[in-house]
Amino acid sequence: MSKTVSIPLLLLLSPPFAPFPPQEPRYAIRFEGGSVTWDEYHLELARRYRGRPIGRQALDHLVSRVLFQREAARRGLAKDPEAVASRLALIESRLKKNGKKLGPYLRGRGLSRKEFDEYLQLSIWTEEITRRDMGLEAGAAIRPEMIRLWVKEAERRQGVVRDPAKLPSQVCARIGDREISLVELGRTMDRNLVAKDRRAVLKQMAAFRLLAREAERRGIRIEAADIEERLAKIAEETAARPEMKKAGLDLEALLHAQGRTLEDLKHEDAFLARVYAAKLGGVLFPDEAVRKAFRGERGKWLDKVGPARLAWRIFLRTGPGRSTEEAKKILRDLARKIAGIESFRVHARRFGEGSEARVAKGRLGWLHRAEEGWDPRMLEALFALRRGEVSAPVEEFGGVSLLFVSDLREAPPEDRILPEIREFLFRDWLRGRIREARIVFYAKDGRPLPAEGG
Repeated sequence: MSKTVSIPLLLLLSPPFAPFPPQEPRYAIRFEGGSVTWDEYHLELARRYRGRPIGRQALDHLVSRVLFQREAARRGLAKDPEAVASRLALIESRLKKNGKKLGPYLRGRGLSRKEFDEYLQLSIWTEEITRRDMGLEAGAAIRPEMIRLWVKEAERRQGVVRDPAKLPSQVCARIGDREISLVELGRTMDRNLVAKDRRAVLKQMAAFRLLAREAERRGIRIEAADIEERLAKIAEETAARPEMKKAGLDLEALLHAQGRTLEDLKHEDAFLARVYAAKLGGVLFPDEAVRKAFRGERGKWLDKVGPARLAWRIFLRTGPGRSTEEAKKILRDLARKIAGIESFRVHARRFGEGSEARVAKGRLGWLHRAEEGWDPRMLEALFALRRGEVSAPVEEFGGVSLLFVSDLREAPPEDRILPEIREFLFRDWLRGRIREARIVFYAKDGRPLPAEGG
């Protein structure tokens, strides 16, 4: 038995193959003036992130589930309650060693006990089918790469379609006559999200609904031309990126590479919220009011939207395994090896531990003196640098940084500053509306959750 449980236990950490029966609409959140159902949330999640690793992994599992279910039915494989019970007991034992219980664990993933038993049965069939087709002995261990190889061949034989350009707008894959919907995909993705990330998406969806309600109250309508205008702006910004110019890609090609479509983008609450914000912002904060705010507190606003630095960072975490002084010594040694932006990028990719380390090679982008979300100590050190200079190690929350400035940008003229100030004023206004709406979050079983966590 010990040889055959490794795959199910591994899959237990990922979106399971469990079936998804139709559900009555349930609220994920409710607030004064609106609500978001779980299906609406799952659809939004899939539209946003189906091209990201979490979405690709979820789709892999959904496709695999259908392929193995069909193959088990074709071969007439019988259910084995005894094997399921044995596997369940082992899983409960493993959870217990980690201080967890099966019931709360399944509820956290939105799974009923019946669904989980069906998932375990499918995992047993998965191993049996893979073992038979690879000519292995009964009870032989099955590695994940064996299952992936079987699935790849099965997809080829059955002509599985994943290309969003070849599928209806709310479908993410087709296997024969079986279509996997974006709602199914979002539901599977959600099982791997932590509460903080789930709440962030739901708050954004609430914001969109609050904006739509405010626009309706003020007689503001969103026309097709407004959506196309916003798309054109995003397309222009995308095409202006150096990496996009170099690759010769446009917005549509970028979305396709991400496993998404223009239709996905057009229907995202986050995108539509920006369309509403552009129209509402001008009504709530007309030019004269914004100009008055700027001239009344010019210094404060210039710190927020004025001079900027193109910033790069090598961040080292500190804590039990590394003291602040140890981190500073490492960074001082690295600083002596940095001769310019290229060497900084190389060292940032190799040694950096911030979220930007590997993907952006240390690039933080353009930052202002009072940039929101950044440690003031880091920003102060950044603005003490000239172009091409490397900082001394800088202590900030959670670690120590080495900073580099590759370019400087002076404050733009007033006519370009005012729209940015309007965005700040509008964001503050929207945060206030969200607080006043008193959002209540719900668990999948309908229980209201505490204000924080859950």
